[in-house]
Amino acid sequence: MIKTWLIAYRIHNTYRVNSIIYGLKQIPIIKKFLPASLYKHLGLKTFANILSALWEFINIFLGKIVYFIFFYVLPIFLIERNDLLSFLTIFVFLSFIGSFINNDFFEVSKDKYYGIILMRMNAREYVVSQFLYTIIRHFIGNMVVLYWISFMFTFPLWLCLVLTLLVCGMKIIVGMYCSYAYLHSHRVYTGNNIPKPLTILLTICFFAAYACVFFQIYLPVFSVVILSVMMTLLGMIGLVYIFKFPAYQMMCKDMLGDMDALLLEASMSQIQEESYHQMIDQSKITQSHKKGFEMMNELFMKRHHKIIWRFAKRQTYILLVVVISLIIGVQVVPSLKENIKDFLILSLPYFVFIMYMLNTTKNITNAMFINCDHCMLNYAFFHEPKNLLKLFQIRLREMIKINLIPALVIAIGYVILLNLLGIHQIGYSLMSFISIISMSIFFSTHYLVLYYLLQPYNAYTEVKNPMYQLITSLTYFICFLFMNMRLPFYLFSFSVVAFCFLYCVIACYLVYKKGPQTFKIRS
Repeated sequence: MIKTWLIAYRIHNTYRVNSIIYGLKQIPIIKKFLPASLYKHLGLKTFANILSALWEFINIFLGKIVYFIFFYVLPIFLIERNDLLSFLTIFVFLSFIGSFINNDFFEVSKDKYYGIILMRMNAREYVVSQFLYTIIRHFIGNMVVLYWISFMFTFPLWLCLVLTLLVCGMKIIVGMYCSYAYLHSHRVYTGNNIPKPLTILLTICFFAAYACVFFQIYLPVFSVVILSVMMTLLGMIGLVYIFKFPAYQMMCKDMLGDMDALLLEASMSQIQEESYHQMIDQSKITQSHKKGFEMMNELFMKRHHKIIWRFAKRQTYILLVVVISLIIGVQVVPSLKENIKDFLILSLPYFVFIMYMLNTTKNITNAMFINCDHCMLNYAFFHEPKNLLKLFQIRLREMIKINLIPALVIAIGYVILLNLLGIHQIGYSLMSFISIISMSIFFSTHYLVLYYLLQPYNAYTEVKNPMYQLITSLTYFICFLFMNMRLPFYLFSFSVVAFCFLYCVIACYLVYKKGPQTFKIRS
């Protein structure tokens, strides 16, 4: 089994190393100095291997640090329940949720397809070795991050081990359950096709985690320890079952059968494309009285209404619940009022990251390419500067409208909370509102500009522009840094509004000048 894991790791690492080299060859200035024979250059491949290993190491901890900050530290300090019992209560609920939605036992990936289907590796050894490696990564990552968290909530080192075993045990038990369910239903359960009743249960658990802390309904330490012992023992039984599970080969064929298209370069994006096509509303194809690009845009928006508005509507409903809960909370709980007041005064830079996370333009541009631009880019008139700018402006208007709905909920809720907390300055409320709206407009513009200037997709709708991936990653990193900034309110708000305006103007100019050369299908 160790030999199987090493082969699987080499496959994964080779794929990653070649991606790094390919990315270097796509950088405008550097690519001129890199020959086509670069892939067999030993020195550079060694360097890429080092980068790959470093990223694997960082990835163990980085995601967990961000996860603990956003789902534990910030909520607990916001509602002033910064104690061990609050942390443990949230931890148990979220660990239960994560055992289903973040479980790699039935992960569908190219690596698994290459190894099991193409190279005919032993399916049981491959799946089990990869799953055990994932459990070990979770164990190490949780132990290190929980040790860091223990200084905030003052709990002993042995509790870090107890909580880590709880997480690993739950993941193994879910893996066992999914294996057992497959034998009886021949259905493979992954994080993307969880049954609807279970999805509802997990959603309830998510809100219950914070509601329990808010209303001071805690899980005692001894109950968490007992639960951890139970999950550990059941996990050990689950490991035995997973090792003896008899249907790995059949399960992998069912799970990876749709990936035969990889041999024809169709890849997983074809599955996404088919799902997009299934969501198109065919009844609204001819219902438009506009002309030109306005008609084209209106037809697209009507046909893809489910794809485009689905996430915005969900975000709006969730944000409404959060805003209404906070409004009620500050009226009912006096101690919460002062905590939220202090947070709101300093929190405007936080909304840079929040608006980044809520923006859906990146997903919508993917749908645009699959169901519209993928074909239209073959026509010469589509590349003409005036036509390109016209359609860009129409699409930007629509992106702003879509993303404004959740942004308005946040902005209006923010202003209402300011007034309820005794901050009645008109200038403060007005600039807060305009700043949040400007952030939403900026991210709508930003992702649409990247789509036009760095069009990332090839003919098979795969992302093939590493510069696009690099800039989107840098965007995330910069937005995250804003959470630690403490800037004067009016300086920050005026800067946000001015920057948004300038960015929109420059974006239109760049699309007009550079779009005809850059907006094309990647090879």
